[in-house]
Amino acid sequence: RSPTAVFYHEHVLVKEAGTSKATPWHQDQPYYPIDGRHMISVWMPIDPVPESSALRFVQGSHNWDRWFTPRKFATNLEYATTDPHTSDDRFEPLLADEVDAWERQASGCQLAWACEPGDAVIF
Repeated sequence: RSPTAVFYHEHVLVKEAGTSKATPWHQDQPYYPIDGRHMISVWMPIDPVPESSALRFVQGSHNWDRWFTPRKFATNLEYATTDPHTSDDRFEPLLADEVDAWERQASGCQLAWACEPGDAVIF
């Protein structure tokens, strides 16, 4: 345990109500240049969000010991995850058929909650 906490950054993600494009499955950790498991994210909606379009999680996926290559949501292209001066090979591609399998097999393992403005989901 650490006696301190560090605020890394804040950002705003805008998703218009009624948009038909789903946010792709991803992990947040590979998007941040921080190692380790002692990190949290907080999601707070500013509009009511029904469970049918809420943030979704695959229960237990934080224990998989796998990091998936981060992708740009708009283009689905992978971000560069390797530095030519290091040998960082911890990232693996997130394959479409693997995501399809999760959605079929893990439907009972997906977590989502309807939220109101001011609610927070911490993960």
